[in-house]
Amino acid sequence: SNFLDRQYTAFGRVVSGMEAVDKIVNAPRDARDNPNDRLEMKVKVDTGADNSSLHAFNLERFERDGTEYVRFEIHPKQRSRKPSIQCEAPLAMEKKVKNPGGRSELRPVIRTRVLVAGVELNALVNLTSRDEMGFRMLLGRRAVRSKFVIDPGRSYLGPRPGREPENV
Repeated sequence: SNFLDRQYTAFGRVVSGMEAVDKIVNAPRDARDNPNDRLEMKVKVDTGADNSSLHAFNLERFERDGTEYVRFEIHPKQRSRKPSIQCEAPLAMEKKVKNPGGRSELRPVIRTRVLVAGVELNALVNLTSRDEMGFRMLLGRRAVRSKFVIDPGRSYLGPRPGREPENV
């Protein structure tokens, strides 16, 4: 199936850090010109949260070929502002979401693929500032429903980036 055909996020241009730009330009690409390398980040699975959220900033809405898009930047590494990666994705919807302070916010929502412990999930992810949060991405219960059994007494069970999964 054609996952990047106006339905899922395609991560793209780096806006700071020339070493990251060189890495993207020289990265091997598939038949659709998508980088073979994945963007990796530490994600918190939170079954208390209905929705998934991604730390995003410099949000800008625009239209392309009659479809509404959102352009945004992310910092994929925890507690780091580098690299800063610019992304764009079709806007799937806007959704009212309660922030950690209990106030409702209207947030843009995109569709994207998320690979968790070797399982690919298609997720709706809202974009918001999570700069003060410990994790750049929160994976809510809708994204993991029927895919995983969650043990709330255990942490960090998935493989670390760049390493083979361990038996847990």
